[in-house]
Amino acid sequence: MEEALQEQQEALNENALNNLSLLEGEVSDEPELFDPEEAFKTDDAQQAEADAEEAAAKAGAAMAVGFADTLLRMRYPFVVIPAEQKGQVQEKVAAVISKHGGGLPEWLQPYSEEIELGMTLAATGFGIYLQVQAHNQANQPQPDEPKGGNDASSTSEPEYTMGE
Repeated sequence: MEEALQEQQEALNENALNNLSLLEGEVSDEPELFDPEEAFKTDDAQQAEADAEEAAAKAGAAMAVGFADTLLRMRYPFVVIPAEQKGQVQEKVAAVISKHGGGLPEWLQPYSEEIELGMTLAATGFGIYLQVQAHNQANQPQPDEPKGGNDASSTSEPEYTMGE
């Protein structure tokens, strides 16, 4: 029995050595030399890609904030968002866009078409709402001027006759 165990152990060792030699055969005999210029090229390419993604996120954020501001001013012309606050909102929106690689988070990916439909319907509905409000305001009857007009005779005291 001891001989069987020893034979089995030798077979396992031989098998392991064969696997190691197979792995060594896959690895090149020549060591790969470090090329600093290649490392900088890779870093430059990665940096350029990161800069492009950041610029795209900032542009997308600026468009979103500008669109929201325009819609708000169309409906409420008296509302003004200070430039500093717009800038803060743009920074935060850009950070969220960058975080998700310019797209939806992974868990929302299956619902992207539904989200786009909702956004399209909301924008269309809001546009229709603004048109109806403008139409209603344009067709609203103007308040009548005070009776008697604005001529000089209407501003004086009425004449009273006694005894008639």
